[in-house]
Amino acid sequence: MNENIRQEYVEKFKNGPFEEISGEFRNTWAKSMAKNREMLLVQIKRQLRAMLRELLKIQTVEALVAGCVEISLLRSSFYLKEPRLSIEIYDQKQSLGNCILESGLALPFLYELWQDYYEKLKKESTSLEWARFITDEVIYTLMQESLDHMAMGMAFLMKYNLEECHEWKELKELEKTELFFISAGDYRNWQKIVFAVREPFDIFIQDEEMSRRYGRFKNQVYYRKEIEAMDLKGSCFLECRFRYCALEDIYFNDCTFVQCEFVNTSFKQIHMPGTVFAGCSFTNCTFEHMEWQAAYDFTAEEIEDCYRITTFQECKFLDCGMEERDLEGCHIVNTRFEKNGENIEKSQIKEG
Repeated sequence: MNENIRQEYVEKFKNGPFEEISGEFRNTWAKSMAKNREMLLVQIKRQLRAMLRELLKIQTVEALVAGCVEISLLRSSFYLKEPRLSIEIYDQKQSLGNCILESGLALPFLYELWQDYYEKLKKESTSLEWARFITDEVIYTLMQESLDHMAMGMAFLMKYNLEECHEWKELKELEKTELFFISAGDYRNWQKIVFAVREPFDIFIQDEEMSRRYGRFKNQVYYRKEIEAMDLKGSCFLECRFRYCALEDIYFNDCTFVQCEFVNTSFKQIHMPGTVFAGCSFTNCTFEHMEWQAAYDFTAEEIEDCYRITTFQECKFLDCGMEERDLEGCHIVNTRFEKNGENIEKSQIKEG
């Protein structure tokens, strides 16, 4: 068989039947995840907490320091007809170090979806047009792309749903590195940090070498502060107040703002992809040259942002200058725009 002809047919199959069937699978997968979301999160947290308890016992007899937890979708498990998540705890060298504890979590609800996906592709491949060129090997190779999508979905599922871990006694008592984190993604490939713990620090401390990422700030009041040229990716701000502040050239990617208040504060050249504002209010604020969404989709090559858009949930904007602001593509849920609403075209606001 001429290899060029075979490749031509594989490309035609990929851009035709496969694209349609894989699109249907992604929609079915999304609905299944929405249905099983709470159950899956409870199981992940229960398993993780049990592992931390076990590690605490080990630390009473061995000098082990925990560095991170990796939660991964196991590709091989799908072909073994037993879809699973892997949960591994690593030492102070983190993913480059030794695995201290490992466990897993079965995902039986995914197997039926995956098998149905394969059977649809297989049925299509047996037609006269494709039978000579589309083998099982080709089908499985193409299905790998959907495993990327599923791993990314798992990372997004856990991105903002592990906040309660900060209150776990097991985590507080654990001997761990200065920056301890939980990541989710593809096994032994890419991982996205979805939760982090580090000692409290002042973002204004004069230390050029200190990373300001993954901080956790609660009930802080920033009054007449100029905050500029900082990388605060992955940070969490809880019930903080920003009054008469000037924010410029800041990376807020993947940050979480919960019940925060912004008054007479200017935002200029701020990078926001992946950030969530929940229950926040903005009064008389201005926004210039904002990056509300990443210019690329979330892929294994671009994992800096777990999700590419900014989310506003249960927020309020009052008398804010928005003439240079572009909300197109943002995820907006139950958010009010008062007085200045007429300045934003309805087509620019995408309701969740």
